[in-house]
Amino acid sequence: MMRIVVAAFGVLLSLSAGAAYSATSTTTLFRVTDMDKSIDFYTRLVGLKEANRVPLGKGAFEIILSTTGTDNDTGVGLLYNPDNRVPVKHDNAADRIAFFVKTCDEVKERTAKIAAAGYKITTPANQATQPMKTQAGNRTYCYSHFQDPDGYTLELVQYDPKEK
Repeated sequence: MMRIVVAAFGVLLSLSAGAAYSATSTTTLFRVTDMDKSIDFYTRLVGLKEANRVPLGKGAFEIILSTTGTDNDTGVGLLYNPDNRVPVKHDNAADRIAFFVKTCDEVKERTAKIAAAGYKITTPANQATQPMKTQAGNRTYCYSHFQDPDGYTLELVQYDPKEK
C-alpha cells in the first residue's frame, strides 16, 4: 500500500491510506493545466487511482486521486479550469509531495517508467549510502525525485519501518 506525504514549510505530514485517525482524511489540492495529461501521469505512472471527479462549472473539475480509488482516503486533488491555462508558478512555499512505496525495486521501476514517458527526473532512483537520522532512529532510504506535467516536484521513497 502506498502512503502519501506532503512536505511543506519544512514539515512532513504523513498520512497512510486506510489508517484510522481521529481527524478526517486529507487531500492535497493543486492546480493543473492539462487535466488528461495529469490524470494519466498520476494514475499510469505514479500508481494512484481516480476516486472522484467533482464538476466545478464551465468544464472545470476537481479530480480526487487516492491509493485505493475511494474519496474517503488520503489523496491528491487536481484542480483543473480550462479558462485558466496560465503556467503554474512555483515558489518556496511547498517542497514536494512524497509517495511511500513498499520496495526499492518499486521506486526504481516507477522512476524508469516516468523517465521513459519523458518527464524530468531531478534525483535518479538511489539508495542512501548513509542512514538518515529521523525521530524513529536511523533508516536507509531508497528514493527518487521527479516533476509532474506542471513542474511540481514529487518523490517516491521506500524504507524499512522496522529499521531503527
